[in-house]
Amino acid sequence: MTTFGISFPLGRLWGVARGEQGGLGYATGNITLESECVNGEKANITVRYHVGYGSYGLPAIATGGRISFQDNKDSIVPSIFNGHISFSSVGVASVLGGVNYTAISVGQVNSIGPGVSFGMDAGIGNYEGTANVIRSTRSKCGCE
Repeated sequence: MTTFGISFPLGRLWGVARGEQGGLGYATGNITLESECVNGEKANITVRYHVGYGSYGLPAIATGGRISFQDNKDSIVPSIFNGHISFSSVGVASVLGGVNYTAISVGQVNSIGPGVSFGMDAGIGNYEGTANVIRSTRSKCGCE
């Protein structure tokens, strides 16, 4: 089983609708993924996404979190991230902190996970589009 950790550049994915009271739009950006060590190899994968979105919410100062994907394969297969991308997010925060919850599907894998929010924030959003692997590198690691 390959587990990929996901890391979104700050302000690229969920930050698209920040500062708006809601609306429809288009966003593009990159998702950076790093796998665990599998059969002596580790992979770094970059996926480019293009999405249309609908959102409603108050502006936030900061929001973020980590999500991981498990593909149930015995080897690293970057092409599983090609295809449809969709994610939905809901969150609430006060100056004392808060939480957001995101469900994301990229190609053939999906994940659900919590995150943290700071500032004055309350919102919901849905994003749909396409995802394609644009870079994939492998390196040796100390596991067998």
